[in-house]
Amino acid sequence: MIKYIFLTIISLFHLNEVLAQGNYKLENYGNRSILLNGNVTGSVSDLGLTYYNPSRLALVENVAFSINAKTYELKQLELTNTFGDDEKIKNNTFRGLPTMVAGTFKIPTLENSHFAYAFISKTRNQSSLNYETALIIDEIIEDFPGDEKFIGRVTLNNSITDEWFGGSWARKLGDRFSIGTSLFFSKYANIGISELNYNALHSTDKVANYNKEISYALYSYGFFGIIGAAYKTKEIELGVNVTLPYLPVKTEGSFVYNEFLAGIGSGEDIFIYNNFSGLEAQRKTPLSIAFGAGIPVGKHTIHLNTDWHSSISAYAPINLPTLDSELGTAPTFNFVEERKMVFNYGIGIEYYINPKFNGYLSYSSDYSSYLRNANIYDLLSKRESDVNFKTDFHHFGFGTDISFKTIQLILGATYSASGANFEQPVDFPGGSETTPNDISKLRITRWQFVVGIEIPFLQKEIDNQLNKMLKKKENSKTNN
Repeated sequence: MIKYIFLTIISLFHLNEVLAQGNYKLENYGNRSILLNGNVTGSVSDLGLTYYNPSRLALVENVAFSINAKTYELKQLELTNTFGDDEKIKNNTFRGLPTMVAGTFKIPTLENSHFAYAFISKTRNQSSLNYETALIIDEIIEDFPGDEKFIGRVTLNNSITDEWFGGSWARKLGDRFSIGTSLFFSKYANIGISELNYNALHSTDKVANYNKEISYALYSYGFFGIIGAAYKTKEIELGVNVTLPYLPVKTEGSFVYNEFLAGIGSGEDIFIYNNFSGLEAQRKTPLSIAFGAGIPVGKHTIHLNTDWHSSISAYAPINLPTLDSELGTAPTFNFVEERKMVFNYGIGIEYYINPKFNGYLSYSSDYSSYLRNANIYDLLSKRESDVNFKTDFHHFGFGTDISFKTIQLILGATYSASGANFEQPVDFPGGSETTPNDISKLRITRWQFVVGIEIPFLQKEIDNQLNKMLKKKENSKTNN
């Protein structure tokens, strides 16, 4: 078990980042939309509409300036049979989640058009870990008889961010139908660093050293376009929303692979050094189409939703070059991503309690799209094979909307659960290999706690100030 202590740490650290990229409904935006698990394509009533269906902007009255619910996440990852035994290894994390700030504005010369702006932290995962053992005396290297004295250290840093900046436009076409569109500029970065350092004094009074550094970075700047349509009557509200594939403007990557091994024995030494920048890179996202309905039942509302995501053919997020080696065999990697077509569905219930209170219940499926996913294990593994993580989530939500004179307060929580199997991916240098077919079991549970506010009077003040600025510009043009 000592042999795999660092590999276990790496497993727990990187699973959180890897899994989130293959599912489409892990994060939601807009106060009520979070509690309804995003099942609002046809009935969104908060400024999450900039993301879920911009056409609703022309049908929803009194949309308030919104500070996205501040959401905190408590996540537990549990691994069973991690390295061929039945022991369970758990990791708990608590962190704040991405936020959204949005508001509406009007342009006096375009009376029939409605506008909104939004700043969305769509993804913001940042993690770091530094771990060092005390002196361990155990049989670490099987090529030498007796116990070794062992000290090891691992340093891990991972950051995935995706910031969206943009706005929405909507217009009514008649009393019941509206169309709308959103355009967001995306600033995306995916950076991962893994450094391992092992030092062992074996029975022949010689020191063995193993150092390995792997790092990669992918930066991408581009646009996301969203097109929506909505229909509203007293009996039903309907909506369709199309999210177009990502349109890149600039994407580039870098990659570092250094590996050094000495002291294990004759012919075992390794000296590999590679540092690449300005590599060709790609970021791809699917075409997505969502359909939704809001059905009033008395003073209550039932929200129904389904969404479809297209497949993505196999591609390399970063085109890794052939590695050079001074001593030892340089590895090759399967750093490839491929996604299948996915359907998700969900339901939400908004139930009326009294004029000051509304309650929310919801469920949504969230199936993994991965056929192959490029991840840190593909770089750590020496088996030259894909190590894929495919987890299907089920999300549940509940909460309440409390109205005061000047603000509305949204409180609630969501719960998500998932499970998956995966092969043990990594072998310890100089030791016995794990069996490639050994299966580990992964269990993920997540709680999100939601606190958000909406401020109608602040939205009115923002509208007034924007209108004054526009009128001044118009007057100055007329005078000139």
